[in-house]
Amino acid sequence: MPSQGQAHRTLGRSSAHRRALLRNLVTSLVEHESITTTYARAKEAQPLVEKMITAAKANTNAQRSVIYGFMFNPKLTMSRLYNDLAPRYKDRDGGYTRLLHLEPRMWDSAPMAVLEMVGGKKDLRFYLTAKAIARAESIGKPVLDKATILNRNKIHSNIENGAELLREKVELMKRVYFSETSTPAAELEAIAREKKAELEAEAETARQEEIAKYKRIAEARNNTLWANLRRAQPENIAAQELRERRVAEKKIARNLQAKAVAEKQKRKESWEADEPVRTAIREQKLAQKNANSKEYHEQRRQKWLQHVLKEEGEAAYIQKERESRLKY
Repeated sequence: MPSQGQAHRTLGRSSAHRRALLRNLVTSLVEHESITTTYARAKEAQPLVEKMITAAKANTNAQRSVIYGFMFNPKLTMSRLYNDLAPRYKDRDGGYTRLLHLEPRMWDSAPMAVLEMVGGKKDLRFYLTAKAIARAESIGKPVLDKATILNRNKIHSNIENGAELLREKVELMKRVYFSETSTPAAELEAIAREKKAELEAEAETARQEEIAKYKRIAEARNNTLWANLRRAQPENIAAQELRERRVAEKKIARNLQAKAVAEKQKRKESWEADEPVRTAIREQKLAQKNANSKEYHEQRRQKWLQHVLKEEGEAAYIQKERESRLKY
């Protein structure tokens, strides 16, 4: 159990190492549907497996990215989660896994357990129930015990085609364990053949899925390639026309700019050539203005002196005339 003040078992590892261990356990359980490990590790991995299956049942892009980032082998585990486990548990609200106790480990007496998928191909309770029914039928026992009846009813109700699968397993158990000719070698051979057939079927399914995926990718690439080739010629013509039009527009713009620069330079040279003429005209105008100003002031002075002579007499006229000459 977790220590006081801890939310989970540390499993004697750092946080990163613990997370990697649990990811590995969850990935192995999804791949093989049954793992044997210590009881503490199984208890910590069990809720994570439940969360992964619930996320696969939700089937959203956000949950898919969470699963892809958690699993160690997403190519295989994503296929198993979405194609096998999610359809199998679509009518169950939880309890997708089962934890069964085993005898302690020999060298350190650590408590061991089996963590398995409910209703899977390696369901230990399914195996034991089939063996119990086969033994009862082989010895002619008319009534099964309560635990076997309960497990049989659960298999019938919770597993698709549960009755047929259970009957097949019961007949196998009869041949292996309870027939007169059954031997340990025959038992091992039958189990090995069954397991080999299961592994071959799984490998063939995975191979076919990979082939189908690569075929889809190749077909999509070919379709894209042919579509690009069909569009290439018109697009090239349009692009060439657009480039030619842009080159012509740039050439016209350069010609207009050169013409404007030439006109500006010509106006500048003409202005510099006409500068002496403009200077002479300005000097002439200034001289004319000065002459007109002197004439105007002289006329004003004469009128003023005439007025002084008329009003104040000759003496005042002489005095004012002298003062005006000094002033002007």
